[in-house]
Amino acid sequence: MHRSDQADPPPFTHGVASGDPTESSIVLWTAVPTEAWGDVEYTVGLDPDFATVVASGRIGPENHVGAVGQHEPEGPVRTVSIRVGGLAEHTVHHYRFQVDGVVSPVGQFATLPSADADIDHVRVGLATCARLASATFEPYADLARARPDLVVHLGDYIYEDGSAPHEPPAECRTDGDYRRRHAQYRREPALQELHRSAPWVAVWDDHDVADDSWRTGAADSDDGRHEWEQRRGAAEGAYFDWIPQEPSTTGPTPMDRRIRLGALADIVVLDARNAARDRPVRESGPALVSPTDDRRIISDEQWAWLEQCVDECPGWLVVCTQTQVSPLRLARLPNLRRRGRVEPLVNPGQWDGYPLEQERLARTLAPVAGRILLCSGDLHGRFHTGVRFADGRLAPEVTTPSIASTPFADAIRTKLPIPTTLLMRWLHRLNPQVSYMDLQSRGSTVLDITDESIRIAAIGPSGTRPRVWRLDRNDPEIRRAEPVPTAATGS
Repeated sequence: MHRSDQADPPPFTHGVASGDPTESSIVLWTAVPTEAWGDVEYTVGLDPDFATVVASGRIGPENHVGAVGQHEPEGPVRTVSIRVGGLAEHTVHHYRFQVDGVVSPVGQFATLPSADADIDHVRVGLATCARLASATFEPYADLARARPDLVVHLGDYIYEDGSAPHEPPAECRTDGDYRRRHAQYRREPALQELHRSAPWVAVWDDHDVADDSWRTGAADSDDGRHEWEQRRGAAEGAYFDWIPQEPSTTGPTPMDRRIRLGALADIVVLDARNAARDRPVRESGPALVSPTDDRRIISDEQWAWLEQCVDECPGWLVVCTQTQVSPLRLARLPNLRRRGRVEPLVNPGQWDGYPLEQERLARTLAPVAGRILLCSGDLHGRFHTGVRFADGRLAPEVTTPSIASTPFADAIRTKLPIPTTLLMRWLHRLNPQVSYMDLQSRGSTVLDITDESIRIAAIGPSGTRPRVWRLDRNDPEIRRAEPVPTAATGS
């Protein structure tokens, strides 16, 4: 198919992206107008000028997927993705696309090292919760400037609500709705910059489908089971069309995956939201939860796989999941339905709402005590906390703040007008395991992983001095550290 004589919409207005890396392959992604353009060519090289080309090919229009209709400003578009193999391991590559002589921006990715490779450093970026109707996406660009080797997105890549300026101007429910929302988000320059700068691994959370979702429904959905399955399927289809990764082949669900960073570390991405989660004790808002509540948050297959990941991990184990694992008590109140027994008031959408599963996770991770870090999002605040093993030691956890959603303190103030400093003191009193919290800032997190330690950098607006902490092997405390003069800290 060749271009017509009419003025055609430009390609690549949604950027380029890479993701789901292996030792020898990568998924490359872009989007092009549907009708007016022909084959999409891709080129992979070892330098940004493509003096040394290591892979190239064509993707015909019959292989384009993920149509988005006429409502797009540039006209209808389709996503294009391909897994490119035969690449050298642990190597930086550059890539670009071309359509009828029009060349895309150049992107960059690195393949993974072999599972037993002796590497000394990896930089991982963490991001979560980007609502276009709440704030700008500039924190994505701030993270791109930190130059991570890999980005792990912990969910809420889109928000499904219909608030302005969201497209469509209504809550997403159909295949076309979700694809249109993804397309709108991908027009944001800051998001394109982060996609262009590093490969991604991502897991969906509730807002990628519907607010406060579980396996068979959601808080804001009155759909029957059949309608819910259709809605969830529409969200999942759009997600995999617009995110540069394939359904996982290394885990028990399409989102579960293990990324082996040589012998240095394994990153395990665990879907504890949409795969197997039971309906929570309360669909939305805080709730009293009995310590013996036996609701499930992941499946037996996921537990078996996680145990295998623990057994086979030679170095650091970084477990990434959507919601905070560690306890976060909001209050302690008598439960009148349980004869006035005093129970914790918690967010039942976190692992707090699944207390026996929370305890089981601590038992499962005990063999890697001293070399474990939990990473989570969802709360729209930065927390350094942890879950206790049976012997009292801590499995440390970093909860990264939102990219562009209502901060934790602001959300609380809409229901309870309390100063942030007083709120922080209250939460510290109820949760002594929390060593640090920031309830007002947006941003992202960078993990600099070495054999001896993981440095944790809070990435904020460009030009601000970062806050940096250090987690040493065999020491569960996340301690303040001095910034090092790297791009990750900007100092």
